[in-house]
Amino acid sequence: EIRYNTFAGEKNIGWWDLDSQWLEWKVDVETAGKYDVSLRYSRPGEVSTGLGLVLGGATMTTPVPGSGGWDRWKAARTPRHGDHGAWS
Repeated sequence: EIRYNTFAGEKNIGWWDLDSQWLEWKVDVETAGKYDVSLRYSRPGEVSTGLGLVLGGATMTTPVPGSGGWDRWKAARTPRHGDHGAWS
């Protein structure tokens, strides 16, 4: 069950723990070009996992290593080149 909540004063999406769970955002890109897609996250331990991103029909996987605890944040980034228009 994915939940929107607040932890340590930060709004976040939590309890995302099954491969079958997913979220979708739609973004309107005004100018074609190279963009960094980034995700700020926290997760216990140091075990790395991957995050699959589907942008404009292209699937990318970016590593998401453990951040060391729920109150320690890291960022995962992946470059993406795209045309203008809606991305989801």
